[in-house]
Amino acid sequence: MKKIMLLLCGLSAAMAWGAWAAAPAPQVSSSAISAIPPGPLTRLTPAELKAFRAFDPIDAHTHVYRHDPAFTGLLQQMNLHIVDIVVPDPADTASHRTLAQLRDQAWQAMAATQGRGRLSTAYDPFDWSSPGFPTDAIERLNQDFAHGAVASTMWNNPGMSIKDGGVPVLPDNNRLEPIYKDAAARHKTLIAHLTAADEGWEAEDRSALGEGPEPAPHSGDLAAPPLLRARDRIVQMNPNLRVIAVHLSSVKEGLDQIGRRLDLYPNLAIDTSLEVDPLMMLPRAQVRAFFLKYQDRILYGTDNSFRQLDDAKTIVAVWQNRYAVDWRYFSSGSSFEYRGHQVQGLGLPPAVLRKLYHDNAVHWIPGAGR
Repeated sequence: MKKIMLLLCGLSAAMAWGAWAAAPAPQVSSSAISAIPPGPLTRLTPAELKAFRAFDPIDAHTHVYRHDPAFTGLLQQMNLHIVDIVVPDPADTASHRTLAQLRDQAWQAMAATQGRGRLSTAYDPFDWSSPGFPTDAIERLNQDFAHGAVASTMWNNPGMSIKDGGVPVLPDNNRLEPIYKDAAARHKTLIAHLTAADEGWEAEDRSALGEGPEPAPHSGDLAAPPLLRARDRIVQMNPNLRVIAVHLSSVKEGLDQIGRRLDLYPNLAIDTSLEVDPLMMLPRAQVRAFFLKYQDRILYGTDNSFRQLDDAKTIVAVWQNRYAVDWRYFSSGSSFEYRGHQVQGLGLPPAVLRKLYHDNAVHWIPGAGR
């Protein structure tokens, strides 16, 4: 009898294991996983949510290619508007196989937000060798603008994926200039979704561009790798074009370097996406002074994503956590524990918070929000 009982127990355990293994597990993209901090997730308290909602907040930097009632409910609950930035990443084959497919998914997702989502579209960088480029790219962008897109996205493709005669094509290539001129003429914003990723170029890529092993200094002692220098030249050459440099301008030298760029280029703004956690590790007085000085040039953004393979409930929890942590940091002057550190909030004045969470997005991306 004992052997029979052991056998039945083992069989039950095996059946339970098989049922668990066969059940589809909730999935979430790697970008969303990286946003989940150690320890329990947090949410805005009722009082914090009321204060957050009162600013008509706009998240000016998201990547949304899927819709779900739980996600739409989150936007409504938080009185939140988003700017959905289309990024033509050829490696993101889990979400799309072509830019057209990705753009269609983004449009469908924005249509389901009940007016709470706006799109930043993108040209197809892999049409570079086509004889009709950039005329075809401009036509495609203008179709999206007519459909309601509020901005266009410049990603890392130039300089990272596209080469011309073995030489990386940088974003300030003359062949791309008509795209920027047309956007400026139509009063559309350019979202410069660039990073310092070109620091990982192979030696032959640097050699082809005449670069040494270290990034060359920018004129006016602004140091930057080639992609960011190219972005700076676009800003300088197109003074009527509003440009938003994401991730706090992607400049790793510090807030002083970022401030110099903002001082030099009045048509340049930045967003906070992916940079709030690093800001928490800097001296509070320095960060607060920066946000007060450049209060008209900083947009709130998170880089939150919702992709085809993501589990909606998990994504909602991750987004709620990000908004709660950021709100406490920007709005409260009190201390809280985050990622094993004691962080003191910036305690920004209400007028500055309104600019950060709403007014600057509306100004720098006309059409964002209501």
